[in-house]
Amino acid sequence: MLIKKHLIDKCRVIIYIEPNLLRYVLLKSVKQPLCIDNETMIEYPYQDMTDIELFIEDLLKNVTGFKIIELNLDKIYIQSEWLTLPEEVKLNINEISLFIEASIYKLFQVSAKDIYFDFTYSHQQPKQIQVAICERQFIDTLINLFNKDNLSLVFIGEVIENGQINFLPWRKTKQKQQKLQLAIVVICFMGIVSCLFGYLWLHARYKLEYYSTQVIDKQKLQQKLAHELSIYLPNPSPSQKQIQQFLLMISKQIPTTIWLETLVYIPQKITVKGHSFSYVQITTLNEDILQQQHIAKSQVTSVTSNKDDLLFELDIKLSEE
Repeated sequence: MLIKKHLIDKCRVIIYIEPNLLRYVLLKSVKQPLCIDNETMIEYPYQDMTDIELFIEDLLKNVTGFKIIELNLDKIYIQSEWLTLPEEVKLNINEISLFIEASIYKLFQVSAKDIYFDFTYSHQQPKQIQVAICERQFIDTLINLFNKDNLSLVFIGEVIENGQINFLPWRKTKQKQQKLQLAIVVICFMGIVSCLFGYLWLHARYKLEYYSTQVIDKQKLQQKLAHELSIYLPNPSPSQKQIQQFLLMISKQIPTTIWLETLVYIPQKITVKGHSFSYVQITTLNEDILQQQHIAKSQVTSVTSNKDDLLFELDIKLSEE
């Protein structure tokens, strides 16, 4: 039977597979609700998988724009049994799948390697699930037939009272997507945390460098001030300058045989008393003082004997410069 030519944009093809008969219907939208009766369905008889392959080729030639294919299997291809989950533990989806896989032989007397399975929950008993199986080779053949032309096969199974039985690995695909999404979220979170720690580290490093620079600058300033303080001399008054100049001068001129006893300063005048062993040394000292730059006048005012030496007194007038 040939398929009539259809031009339908974004079409959804619903196919019911029965022994030796395909029944199908074309829906105009992928989101259109499925309300189908037998009178609206087109029948396509077949003998084997080769005829189904020819059906797909006719479908591709005569129906343009279809995007999604759903395969509903007749009950003859499916076996189902009820299975009770353990009461004492709460299993996640992956653990339920492993529990079903371990129970396949007990329920159906076939190996889990030879079939595909899916399950639905009971509405009345939360711990009861309905497990359905289909021959693996039959499902693989259908998948290969429809996938080789890059058709979007989204469903192979049966609609039952408790929900849908879909033998495609949609649960594993969904689990992989969830793991991928979780991995992306974790990576993004780690990236945000790393960026935050990086920012905080750079901020702390900047503050450390800033305060270290401040400390170094203050240490340099402290050293500079300490050096300036060590060499600092206040501006001397004129009297202080005269006394300083006189002491520097007299320390250079006085011989070792003369020693001074007292020095009295009044502005512009200094009176010196001292001891000597010779009058000649006293007069020589007086003459040397007169030769100095800041001395206006110098004279010996008294010389008296004092047991083993001579006690003398000098009056020295300082210049105004």
